[in-house]
Amino acid sequence: MLNIAIDVQPSPKDRLVEAFTLLRDSALFMIIATLLVGIGIMSSFFIILGMTIAIPAPMHGPMPFIGLGITAIILVIAISIAGAVLTLYAIFGKLIPSSTKFKEYDPDFSASESLIKIGLVVGIILYIIGIVTLLIVIGIFILIIAYIFLLIGYIGLAILCFKINSKFNSTIFLVAGILFIISIFIPIIGFVAWILVYAEAGTLREKALSGALTV
Repeated sequence: MLNIAIDVQPSPKDRLVEAFTLLRDSALFMIIATLLVGIGIMSSFFIILGMTIAIPAPMHGPMPFIGLGITAIILVIAISIAGAVLTLYAIFGKLIPSSTKFKEYDPDFSASESLIKIGLVVGIILYIIGIVTLLIVIGIFILIIAYIFLLIGYIGLAILCFKINSKFNSTIFLVAGILFIISIFIPIIGFVAWILVYAEAGTLREKALSGALTV
């Protein structure tokens, strides 16, 4: 008896649903990561402020402030590391696979997928190398190059949003794409863009599942 293996390819609908699922999840992790970094910075500020006010004047001296500084630094490092890990997972585990699924669904997404992959992957690798070598002059130049690649990745992300708007008539993705471009100059705007992506990707995913979205 012959066993014939049948390679069942996912349907366009399945690819689209998975693409939106991954994109929604990447947005969620980016939101959480941004909040963690923000909480770390704000917590350090309030710890320093609170302890400074709480320490009586005669106790003011180098030792309390050394302990205070160490506490704040440890807090910032711990929360920032957690935020960085979530960011890497969001990009490599969710966003890049999402862009690949969109390309598999429709080759028109190829440009955005290429820019996201090249920009973010190379940019993050160079950024890590730049941080490690920051104490020598070459580290600064590597960081500058890393920033350029990360810009390319963000442009690819904006193009992905514009393409989703074009394909599925989503004004929210259009706005998110514009905000991602603005966030190149005003980074905090990117947080708002990710919130929009999370909400709208979830909505379009449900529409694709129910058949209300033309695929």
